[in-house]
Amino acid sequence: MLRADRLDVDVVRHAARVLLTMASPRYEPAQVADWTGAADAVADLARHLAAGPATLNNAAYAARLAEELRSGHLATLDQPPGRRATLIGTLTAVARRGLDPDGPVNRLRLRVVVPDPALPADVQLRPLVDGGPVTARAFTRGQPGAPEELLGRLRAGTEPHEVMLAEAGCTEGCCGALRVTVDRDGDRVRWHRWRSPGRDDPLPAFRFDAGAYAAELDRVEHDHGWEWPARTLARLLRERLAAEPDLLGRCDCRLSRAHARASERDRVELSFLHPNRRIRQDLPFLQFRLTLRPAGHPADQATSFVERLRDTDPKHDAEIAGGSREYAEQLGVRWPQPRSRC
Repeated sequence: MLRADRLDVDVVRHAARVLLTMASPRYEPAQVADWTGAADAVADLARHLAAGPATLNNAAYAARLAEELRSGHLATLDQPPGRRATLIGTLTAVARRGLDPDGPVNRLRLRVVVPDPALPADVQLRPLVDGGPVTARAFTRGQPGAPEELLGRLRAGTEPHEVMLAEAGCTEGCCGALRVTVDRDGDRVRWHRWRSPGRDDPLPAFRFDAGAYAAELDRVEHDHGWEWPARTLARLLRERLAAEPDLLGRCDCRLSRAHARASERDRVELSFLHPNRRIRQDLPFLQFRLTLRPAGHPADQATSFVERLRDTDPKHDAEIAGGSREYAEQLGVRWPQPRSRC
């Protein structure tokens, strides 16, 4: 009967109860070892449970059978090589599916990859799902974003939001990017609605346990072992200036970026905008840039720089890196004279 292609769900459950009873001695010796067809019966039951509905009852029977195959009398049955491990895997998957009927939960791992300084690349945050690469499978025109850019955006809330995981080397407007929608539904985080140029649904939807997902983001966010001194200084400056926005705000400025390139590991570029408002094409603005060289301990240098900002206007020491002469005149800022070529 168990060899049939399909069986009624009640018949499958009854057969599972009988087999488990035979494998669970109480006052009588276990009977399952005396049944020559027991090994094949276990395999047939696993097949029927896997093909059946995702219910708590089926999950319970599958879990019991998997445990007996691991450590009980079913483990003593003579099975072909490798079949016992395969059956345990199948039954475990059935048990998990019954407890989570929406489908299996994926595993997320994030890796920070630091490129060779001689290469034109920046630090990358590469997500792996169930051990396999994500960005490399779905996008070949650019590189994944940096940890500083992605970690905060990957945090999941009840409101769906789109995250750009990778961008083309030219720009997204030219050759596209890899984007995914991230949201949280109860105790699950979802990555879905993938967008990649020229490809419909480049990847399937992924579902993660919300606690494990947050723990993985926390792990990477607090692991700074990959940083070099300039990258550490840049991170500390971002943290300090974000915590005290008035340090730049008192001079009508706001931070644009504090960054240390992987190809220029001896410097930090700090960019800020003036005035302290969003850029609009119909309003004047200037972008200023300061270059810092690591000297001593990054934390001490960050503190020294922050203290200096309390008493000085950073625009006086910075070079203008964006805007125009017309904008500078409207804002009352002196436009730099062109450098002599002599």
